[in-house]
Order: sequence, then structure tokens, then C-alpha cells
Amino acid sequence: MQERHLIPYLRSKGYTAFEYWAVVGNGPLYLSDRVKIARADIVVRFNDANNRWRGEKTDLHVVRHPSWYTLSRIEAPAWDVAPLDSLMPDDAKLKLYVYEAQHGDGNKLNSSSRIFEKCNCGNSCLERRTWAGPSTGAAVVSELQSMPEITRLGVYGFNGMGDEEAHIDFANKTIIKNCCTKCTLHETATDRYGNEAALTVFATLLGVFIVVAVLPVVLARRVVRQMLKAPERRPLLALAPAVENRAE
Repeated sequence: MQERHLIPYLRSKGYTAFEYWAVVGNGPLYLSDRVKIARADIVVRFNDANNRWRGEKTDLHVVRHPSWYTLSRIEAPAWDVAPLDSLMPDDAKLKLYVYEAQHGDGNKLNSSSRIFEKCNCGNSCLERRTWAGPSTGAAVVSELQSMPEITRLGVYGFNGMGDEEAHIDFANKTIIKNCCTKCTLHETATDRYGNEAALTVFATLLGVFIVVAVLPVVLARRVVRQMLKAPERRPLLALAPAVENRAE
């Protein structure tokens, strides 16, 4: 357990309820998930939060350095994650360190660091097992699991779809399921990254709207064309030569 200041910090910001947290990864969400997330006492989102809709609740924005490269910004307190002090922002108020084997002795943590310290997960939970250590999501869930103020964690948008050589919880996808006793894991809408499910629904609705809007116009144009082709609608000038010949 590293972050001792999280709950006091949130209290200083006016938060009073901490029992149920929604931890929202960047995997695709069902629309029903969004309703459940909105009801949580605290909502945590990560990095570019690419499945977040404008205005949706966000109480903590977890940002990993230096792998977070985006212009996206969320108006919420930042919880900064990094392996080194040199990568941690100077103005960081909430800090969480992870061990990344790629930095060797330069890591802030030592090589025996592990997530879910009280879990019987053997070497699977050793952060040094992969070059990038635990994913940001696994590191945060591990930290929240250790806080007595929190009784329930709803985990959304976590599908572990990524490089198994990068993160220990991608290599062993059962770590969170087996070690987080406070967690309820909600399946992602697909195995892809991002909000494809909602985009698919939106695209379908948009397609229906276009068909409904365009179909009457197409039918109206067809009716007008048929009317113009009818004999009684031909211009009078077209009959002029025939009239002159009969007069002769």
C-alpha cells in the first residue's frame, strides 16, 4: 500500500461517501454499465478515457507517465502513476508508483514489489515479471483493495486485451478476479479497445434516421418525374407543328 493520502484528499474536496467505487477502464461499455457507473460514490477513469461521454461523472483521473500522450483533458483531480520520481509531475498531489523492469535500479520501488500484497498469487503478482510491470488499472485496483474505507469496487472496461509481455495482469488475466475480493467485474461489450459497442449503436440509429429522412424525398421526386412524363403535362409548344400542318 503506497497512497495514504487519497481518502483524506477527497474529504478535503467535499466527498463524504467512499463505500462504492466504479473503476472504469478504456474497454467498450454497455449502455447499462453507464447507469451503474453514474450511481457510484467515486468514479475513477484512466488516461485518455476514450469511452467517456461528455458530462459523465469522473471524480479521479488516473494518468500514467510517460505513456499517456493525448490532448484529452478531464476536469477532475489527477492521480499520477509512474515508475520514477523524474517522470512524476512536479505538481502531483496524489502519487502511485509502479515497478517497471525496463528501468532496473532506477525504479522508485524495489524489485520485490508486488500488487495485491495479501493475495496468494505467487510470482504472478511480482511487478518485475514483465518489462512494464502491472497495468495502470491493476495497480489502482490493488491500491483501492487495500483501503478499509472502500467496501465495493465495480470494475468496468477491463478486458486485459494487450501485450502479454508488457503487463503482468495481461500475462495472467485472472489476477484481479482472484485477488480483488471487493471487486465485481463487469464484462466488456467486446474484446476491443474503446467504445465500439456504443459507436455501433449510434451508427445503427444514425442509419435508420437517414433512411427515414431521405426516403420521403426520394419518393416525392419519383412522383414528380412521373407527373412530368404524362401526356397532359407536356409543354404546349411541343404540339405546335402538328396544329400548323392541319391548317394547311
